[in-house]
Amino acid sequence: LAMAGLEPVVAQILQAFLTAGSVLIVHKLALELFATDRDSERAAIASPIATRIATGAALLAAVWPNQARFEIALLPDGLTTLVMLSFALFLKRYLRTRAMRPLLSASVMLGLSIFLRPDLVLFPAFFFVVALVALTPREALRGTIVMGLALALTIGINTWKNYALSGEIVPLNLGSGTTMYEGISQFGDTLGTTYADERLAHNVFNTKELFYPNGVQNDRMAMRTAIDTIKHHPGFYASVVLRRLPLLFTVRGLYFSDTASLSDPKNDLAKRFPGKYIAMFREHPVEAAVRILSPLAGWLVVILGFVGLAMGLGRERTAHLGVALLLFYFIVTHLATNVEPRYFYPAVPLLYPYVLRVIFRRSVG
Repeated sequence: LAMAGLEPVVAQILQAFLTAGSVLIVHKLALELFATDRDSERAAIASPIATRIATGAALLAAVWPNQARFEIALLPDGLTTLVMLSFALFLKRYLRTRAMRPLLSASVMLGLSIFLRPDLVLFPAFFFVVALVALTPREALRGTIVMGLALALTIGINTWKNYALSGEIVPLNLGSGTTMYEGISQFGDTLGTTYADERLAHNVFNTKELFYPNGVQNDRMAMRTAIDTIKHHPGFYASVVLRRLPLLFTVRGLYFSDTASLSDPKNDLAKRFPGKYIAMFREHPVEAAVRILSPLAGWLVVILGFVGLAMGLGRERTAHLGVALLLFYFIVTHLATNVEPRYFYPAVPLLYPYVLRVIFRRSVG
């Protein structure tokens, strides 16, 4: 929207309206996940407990501070969440009905996701293996092929668009190499790598901008460096993956302005802790308290969500298999690459219905 020439504020307002659709999708997904009559998707509307769970999940999606932050930021995360939730809804319907219509709808959402972020590019392979639990081999293969074709079409369009703009063959969005490069150094400057985009540009590429004027070449260089580091230092890479585990679902505190520029290579984030936060408590106690409590509340939501998902899988595996697969996919792929909180954020709203499942566990039975 902003790239189309709209003022940033206007683009933010339009994006806020679009991403508000996530609340509606969370509500619909929860209704269908906890339907009492599995012969009809509409039966959930008449189910009091499903309605209570869906209303609570939608309310959580509407008021959760970290979700609101991403939905107004001019980043792909809010729209990615909307597409992700829609994909989960149609995937759930396909696993239950085996019908072509929800499969095609899910494939369209999967393809659209590539234009925002290529998070789901490997999903069909995961789907084929896990879907054999609920589907026949033929049904699992059909779903995999249809989704794979949708991805191939979208990637082809994306490649053509990028070639028309840059003259370079770039199948996915620019930045994959940077993500990998930063991911192997998430815990400080190690093996010659750096964390922030601006520091990467400043220290490695000797330019003010990471993606201009040689963005494609820079990103490919970053990817080669990351792969080479992993190849020659597998022990170090394994230690980084293990250290990512506790950060995977850690929701950052609400963002407040930081006067120190990351473009300064001497500005080491580690050296500003804990002094930065002590000063924040002294000068801005309310904001600091919110920043501390926000990730703690985020962890509570995540824990309750996974407990509720386990309950759902225990009662009716097929109904909840699609959501479980999406979460498993995000965990595996992000542990292997980068656990920047906003990269994992689109998967978190999938847990909201299960948080309410735990709260209303006695009513569900």
